[in-house]
Amino acid sequence: MKNLLRLTFGLILAALFGSPSPAGATGAETEPHPAIQLKPVWSSGTLATARSDLARNQVIEDGVRYAVTNAGRKLAVIDGADWTNQSLLALTDTYYGSVDLRKRDDYLYLSGARLTVADVSDPSRPREIWADDVSSWSHGMFLLDDRLYVTHHVGHRFRILDVSDPSRPVELSQKRGASFRGAHDVFVEDGYAYVANYLARAGTPALAVVDVSDPANPSIAGLAAKDDVKFSHILKRGDHLFIGSHYPTYGLFIYDVSEPADPVRVGQFFQDRWSAGYWMDWWRDYLVAAAADSVLFIDVADPESPFIAGEKALSDSGPERMGVKNLAIEGDYLHVSVQNYGEGRRQWVLDTYRIEALEPAEDPPSRRWWWPWSR
Repeated sequence: MKNLLRLTFGLILAALFGSPSPAGATGAETEPHPAIQLKPVWSSGTLATARSDLARNQVIEDGVRYAVTNAGRKLAVIDGADWTNQSLLALTDTYYGSVDLRKRDDYLYLSGARLTVADVSDPSRPREIWADDVSSWSHGMFLLDDRLYVTHHVGHRFRILDVSDPSRPVELSQKRGASFRGAHDVFVEDGYAYVANYLARAGTPALAVVDVSDPANPSIAGLAAKDDVKFSHILKRGDHLFIGSHYPTYGLFIYDVSEPADPVRVGQFFQDRWSAGYWMDWWRDYLVAAAADSVLFIDVADPESPFIAGEKALSDSGPERMGVKNLAIEGDYLHVSVQNYGEGRRQWVLDTYRIEALEPAEDPPSRRWWWPWSR
């Protein structure tokens, strides 16, 4: 009944005033977008509990979903041959809390209290084969060819490792200091590494661009965002960086890096959304961003004027009770790693939603389409 009332109210508004823009949206009027629905199709139930930071990242490859916790010290491996009927292959204790993970061939690279490598040639029996001796909390990573690019948010450092032999990674270089305060995530493309920092202070950069064309001798090519902002996840498409916020009120940042050594901030958007872009992925041409307990579908066709084309809250109880800590998209399925805030303890849950796009009306209103999302 509640959903019907929302839909009816939306249609009445559209008939009277034209389709309203979603709250927090910016940007010029555009052609109508398809109405999108998120339909829950699977949930793991509670996989782990802890009193502190729990749900973390996931990676999907060849129909298998790998996900980790931090305080819970778990690695979950899930068979996703049918995303509507997933099955747990393994729920393994990890000696160290984990944050991020990357996979290539039969090997899984996990960041956290220690950087580790696991052999997952048998997904039902992950087996650790290497652990780093550097203890300064590794965080976001990027795996490209035989190079693993690693950020360390406690040690304020950025490292490059040769992983051509996964059982014996070799450090090629590292950089550390004020340019990497709270190094949180990294994206690598065309010989440059873009490092997002979440502990930057006024006068120190939240974005460092590193020339990694020579992995053994990286050099800082450019620095930006010295205005006391806190960055989280970072993605790049074309000439633009999309950087999410680690703290609630900073919003989504977009940078023009057509000249990598001179990043130019295009804008700061959606500051009314808690931790917009804490983690992000792409669905078709939409940037899909986690924002507290919600998922945003953002049209970034014009990077200078992005707008929220659709929004879905995954919790009825608000961001104080649940947070989307990671999301990954595989085809038309959205996979989220969420943290529910229970009484005294947090619960880690993996959920999956099917993304369904309904084509707009043939004779659309003059303003852009409004999406009547259901809760």
